[in-house]
Amino acid sequence: MSERHNILLTVEQPYGIPWMQSEIVHSAWCWKLTRTDGVVLGFTSHDQDIIYNGVTYKAATGFAPSAVSTSGDMAVDNLDAEGMLRGDSITAEDLRKGLYTNAAIEVFLINYQNIKDEVFLMRKGTLGEVTYGKNGFKAEIRGLMEAYQQQTGKVYQKSCRTNLGSRECGMYLPNLTFSGYVKGIQEDGSFVIDVKQAEDYFSYGIITFTSGKNAGSQMEIKKYHANGRTELFLPLGEPVGLGDTFTIVAGCDGNATTCRNRFHNLVNFRGEPYIIGNSYSASYPVSSSNNIVSEGEDVRVGAYKWE
Repeated sequence: MSERHNILLTVEQPYGIPWMQSEIVHSAWCWKLTRTDGVVLGFTSHDQDIIYNGVTYKAATGFAPSAVSTSGDMAVDNLDAEGMLRGDSITAEDLRKGLYTNAAIEVFLINYQNIKDEVFLMRKGTLGEVTYGKNGFKAEIRGLMEAYQQQTGKVYQKSCRTNLGSRECGMYLPNLTFSGYVKGIQEDGSFVIDVKQAEDYFSYGIITFTSGKNAGSQMEIKKYHANGRTELFLPLGEPVGLGDTFTIVAGCDGNATTCRNRFHNLVNFRGEPYIIGNSYSASYPVSSSNNIVSEGEDVRVGAYKWE
């Protein structure tokens, strides 16, 4: 004796997308990448290129999205996308140059048998952390809730809260900008420039190349030496060449001493040098301890000397 039972499995599909209500769905992932310089790139998981709204979504890049993480709270929705590095799309050189920083992202499903149908938008956001190797890359796509995770307001701290040349700082950056060329290349990747200033004058500043293979690239300076040797925080997309020209802007480490001695701008310093450190503030008075100020001594322990 046997019985036959028919089991009907239903899958909830997005409401309002007619082509996704059918039993067989012909869908393909697409993601549209819009860089801050206006360049638009498209990629798809389909085995053929898809042209939609004037953008060609290329299939040859090996695009493969991960599962989408979504929550009902204020957490950021994340999605990872992997693909191949190609000369006609995303290259390692462009990634090193920072051309994809804060690029806008749209990820959606499309009916590849009828691209005139409405698409199902999965995510909109910005490009987050990008890692890459010799042949491929992996990009983190952050949802719109990422904007609510940013710190707002001001925090009391010993160092300056603003950047050199900002409205609060008041320094006029063109007066702190110099032009020059590369006159020497070091074995460790650093290079020597013809612009000579005091030690650390350009440390934490920005150098922008105006000629050579890195023309248009910017990078923050890690260390500047008085003899002109310059070290960068990260390598550029191409090796620096002899004779490459550039513009370079003075840097500031955010210390009150630098603000006073180098820029004579202490009146606009946006920090609180008198704030005591965590160890001192969490300690308690103990006989013979160094947190007890003897009579006649300066009560401003470790305070900045303004004179």
